[in-house]
Amino acid sequence: MLVGVVVSAISFPLLSGQLFTRGDTLLQFEVVGLILLICAGLWFVAGLMTIFKQLWAVYLGLVGSYLALILFAVVGIASFAPAALVPLMFFVIAIVQSHRVIAWAKDLLNRGISLATRP
Repeated sequence: MLVGVVVSAISFPLLSGQLFTRGDTLLQFEVVGLILLICAGLWFVAGLMTIFKQLWAVYLGLVGSYLALILFAVVGIASFAPAALVPLMFFVIAIVQSHRVIAWAKDLLNRGISLATRP
C-alpha cells in the first residue's frame, strides 16, 4: 500500500508536466506518468485488500513488485546509475515476504483454518 502512495506521488508531477517541459518529451512523460498512476492505483488497492486478508491481493502486489524490480534493474543498468539500483533491495525484501505470506496462507488453508480467523 505504501508503494502505491509513493508511486502516485511520483506520477502526479509527471502527468502535470512540472518535471519536464521540453516539447515532444512532455508527451512521453505524461504517458509514463499515466502508466505509473495506474500501477500505483493497483498497488494501493492490493495493499488495502491485503489488510482485509485477501490472498489474491498478495499475488497482485507480488506481480507489481516483480515488474518494478525488472524496471528498476533495467533502468539502473541502462543508465549506469547505481542509485537507480537502490530500490531493488526493497523490492527483493517485499518479494521474499510476499512468498512467505503466501506459504503461511496455504498452510492455514490446508489445515482448514480461515484466513479471517482471529487469535
